[in-house]
Amino acid sequence: MSITTTGHYIDGEFSSETSISIGDFNSGDLKLEYDKVIDKYIQLGESVKYVLQQLTKKNKIEVSEITFRPKSFDSFCHKILRKEYKKPLSQMNDIAGLRIICYYNSDLKSVEKILNDNFNVKKAIKREYIIFDYNTPHYILTLKKEWLRVPLFEGLGNIKFEVQVRTVLMHAWSNISRQYFYNNEENIPADIKTKLNIVSAKLFEIDEQLEAIKEEAEKLPQKKLRPVYGKY
Repeated sequence: MSITTTGHYIDGEFSSETSISIGDFNSGDLKLEYDKVIDKYIQLGESVKYVLQQLTKKNKIEVSEITFRPKSFDSFCHKILRKEYKKPLSQMNDIAGLRIICYYNSDLKSVEKILNDNFNVKKAIKREYIIFDYNTPHYILTLKKEWLRVPLFEGLGNIKFEVQVRTVLMHAWSNISRQYFYNNEENIPADIKTKLNIVSAKLFEIDEQLEAIKEEAEKLPQKKLRPVYGKY
């Protein structure tokens, strides 16, 4: 396997002009296979994004944003190389990737319940105290059968998608750290790793403090303190 590339990362995605030779794969054939399926992943991702917006609103969970991105062909190829996939379309879980950005830690559990109640959870990954994603739950999901009766989701039942759930602090931390060190963790000097871990711990503590402030604020009379999101 080999790859020659130049480029940069934007919000965790590699953007580049790439010359690729991938073991058992012909890059031209791989591009044809990618092009055959990517529209379905986009349809799935955009539709699930809308559903999540409605479900969080219905359950009175205030979120900063819900985003969707289809994995670019460059990123698709890089992951095949990095993971040494033999059947990338069936092995890759995040061709359709969504993020739910919450305000508080307690919202993560509320969102998790929504995901469990409304989708098939194939895998739940919860990482804590590691560089880049100090407490970011990842969920690999598929649609439940009842969704497939809706014309918008017809034919999308076996397609996996990933949902990451973060607080706004987790999201900022991940984006900043990934600009410099994503997929290069083994080459980070020990002193920089120490600093990154210190920042991670401080942000975790701040998330906990914000949660405690929220709980105290909710005990106050409604007229004295009322949260207003997205208005300045």
